[in-house]
Amino acid sequence: MIILVFAYIFLAYWLHTYFARNDRGAKEPIKALRLAGFMGIVAGLLAGDLNQLFLPDSFLEYFNNDINNNAFVLPETNVLIKSALLIGIIEESLKFVPLAILLYKKPYFNETTDGIVYFGLAGMWFGALENIFYAMDYGSEVGITRLIMTPFLHAGLSALVGWGLAQYKVEKTSLFLPVGLFAGAVLAHALYNLLAFSGSALSILIIPMAIAINAGVFVLFNKSRRRDEQLGISASGANNFCRSCGRPNPQRNLFCVNCGKKT
Repeated sequence: MIILVFAYIFLAYWLHTYFARNDRGAKEPIKALRLAGFMGIVAGLLAGDLNQLFLPDSFLEYFNNDINNNAFVLPETNVLIKSALLIGIIEESLKFVPLAILLYKKPYFNETTDGIVYFGLAGMWFGALENIFYAMDYGSEVGITRLIMTPFLHAGLSALVGWGLAQYKVEKTSLFLPVGLFAGAVLAHALYNLLAFSGSALSILIIPMAIAINAGVFVLFNKSRRRDEQLGISASGANNFCRSCGRPNPQRNLFCVNCGKKT
């Protein structure tokens, strides 16, 4: 079990370093990145309580039952649909809304990639905590399955909405973009849960869904990085900005002329 816990934490840390290593804009404040991760953890803690508060009792009884229990009875379809939708609304709201309120007017939230970085990290730590709880409650087999199937699932859903918010701020797009993407993330989350809960042959569809959402965070990040280059707010190349102080390095010097550290 301890290996699984470290694996989830390692993946969250790896995503952080991936963003830092591949971001070609000005360096993001380390405190802001840590705050995003912390808020994802807080959202994960709150999600459990809110799900218990708002989900139907018949679903909670089903969900908390031992999967090997012969008395395991599937709730009615309308209960499953309602529960899946409520989980999507609760969890996506907790991951997105508080962080959006804190970040939107910050001067460092000024690139398209920032939406993926900050909200992706919040979703990543949310998912890591959720997967740890699943492993503790339902055993290592479930934990390993989720490690394989959903390593970046929450990061992908949150990054999608964060990307829409960054587009709205940076490129002055319609407000319908982040709102619509938030609704899309909720529905995608709900559909994924519904397929997983149903226990039917259709549950096989969660495999392509999981692959698409897990990969989405990286696809969006690379797409946004290219867009920032087109907008002139980022640049291509490995040392256009100093990785230590964040200052521009237009001559692409190996060592920063401002702080003296290797770029």
